[in-house]
Amino acid sequence: MHTIQLDKYTEQALNQLSARKGLSPETLIKNALLDYLAEEQAVTKADSAYKNYLEGKESIHDFNDVVKELGLDD
Repeated sequence: MHTIQLDKYTEQALNQLSARKGLSPETLIKNALLDYLAEEQAVTKADSAYKNYLEGKESIHDFNDVVKELGLDD
């Protein structure tokens, strides 16, 4: 379990958003943190894929070519 200290402005903004959304401040913070962590994970995966592409370990497939190859262009 972690505890965070918020300045008055941030706490006031959080409480106002909480009231508008009908969610607890804790839920809003948890959701925001989960979104941030998911975004960071996606960036890490994208960076890794791009590095592999630059090193010739992965190739790029054009969307239209994939659609044709799978026979989805009908």
